[in-house]
Amino acid sequence: MIRVCKPGGRLLVADVALPVEKAAAYDQLELLRDPSHTHALTTVEFSALFLNSCLHDCRQASYDVELELEAQLRASFPGPGDDERIRQLVIQDIGVDNLGIKARYQGNAVVYSVPISVCVGNKNV
Repeated sequence: MIRVCKPGGRLLVADVALPVEKAAAYDQLELLRDPSHTHALTTVEFSALFLNSCLHDCRQASYDVELELEAQLRASFPGPGDDERIRQLVIQDIGVDNLGIKARYQGNAVVYSVPISVCVGNKNV
């Protein structure tokens, strides 16, 4: 992305990024939900991409995207039987947060929040 960004241009990346201690568990969950998943960067890895780049005036922020578990499962590609494994992993994580997604009940629904990191930097002229 930096290579094709014009001189003086700005690059912004927003993606899931988790604390180091939660990334492996999150990756296991995501692999069940979407077998094409490879690895969610940790917050440290995400920041390092920008800090070790040629971009300047880099800034970082974060926010959470709230998802309802059943709606997310309908939009996903789990293998046969994996949807139930995902449900159980998320429900068992309520009040524990080993997955880094703050799973909780909202009424009768299970919801969770995916942590998104945003980094922006400028390319030299």
